[in-house]
Amino acid sequence: MGKDEFKKKLLTIIEKQSNVVIKPEEFTTPLPELGIDSLHAVMIANDLEEIFDVIIDDREIKKFINVNSIVDYFEEKYMD
Repeated sequence: MGKDEFKKKLLTIIEKQSNVVIKPEEFTTPLPELGIDSLHAVMIANDLEEIFDVIIDDREIKKFINVNSIVDYFEEKYMD
């Protein structure tokens, strides 16, 4: 799976879990400024684990500060 396809899936998950629609220009905006709190982050991580059959350490979730940081994490850990 490519980075763009992953971003699309991620944005769908974020919207489902938080009812927040993130525009491309907001990919570097801190998640809390977009209305996404730590509970949303955990639910997003749970969905990512289920969909992509991976395990995300709880400590790693704290590093998910914006959309790009989540994409970078997955790119580093799970993408070819």
